[in-house]
Amino acid sequence: MSDIIKSKNAKPKINLDSIVLANKNLDFIKRAMDENTPSVIIKGQTEPSTHFMESSDGIVYPTVVNHPTEGLRFMGKYIGTNKEGRPIYNTDEAYHYAKNTGNYIKFDNDEDAQYFAENYKNSNLIKIGKGKKK
Repeated sequence: MSDIIKSKNAKPKINLDSIVLANKNLDFIKRAMDENTPSVIIKGQTEPSTHFMESSDGIVYPTVVNHPTEGLRFMGKYIGTNKEGRPIYNTDEAYHYAKNTGNYIKFDNDEDAQYFAENYKNSNLIKIGKGKKK
């Protein structure tokens, strides 16, 4: 499914715009394309989060979800910090929610999924965090 652009000795890069367009029906992509999408505060983070993406098993999924009965919420548990002082979360609930609802994007491999999770905001189609006045 993923479009890969390869160059000699360079890490493969996914065509972010193509992936976003192909998955524009998913709730988390719809929210990402809306510059006014709501956010939540996650313990251990310094800024509000709109999606807080994760990747595993070749899929990418949000840990901040728009739950049908509970509204927008973080589906994770704060565990503590690692050696570098970065927060650690258990996001099993978000993973299972994504798998059960289909609210995820499947990639050919873990590397592509991780790349998308870390870089999806660089898509020209994603609006969150772009042009907002503070």
